[in-house]
Amino acid sequence: KLHAIVSCPNLTRWSPVRNLSHLAPRHVPASTVARLAFDRPTEVQAWAWPPAFEGRDVIGVAETGSGKTLAYSLPLLKHILALPPRPPPKDKIKSSLRLIKSMLG
Repeated sequence: KLHAIVSCPNLTRWSPVRNLSHLAPRHVPASTVARLAFDRPTEVQAWAWPPAFEGRDVIGVAETGSGKTLAYSLPLLKHILALPPRPPPKDKIKSSLRLIKSMLG
């Protein structure tokens, strides 16, 4: 049985994801979905993904092995990959240049 207590003023805005093919390409590329070893998300994934992919906070409580890790990590990866690239820290550049200079003599 699934028991849920949900606190969200706009909950009707989201519907659970019942099939991985229903994930929008803007959330997960089709090539990524094709590599997953299943077609249907678990209950915690089905309900967690819609708000999580929109950047909302989600707390999922479910049994061990229910898919919570993927429920959190798939949206997390989407958000990380969408971040602009960060320039390398200047101290690392300087130390790399020193190393190259020492190797060249």
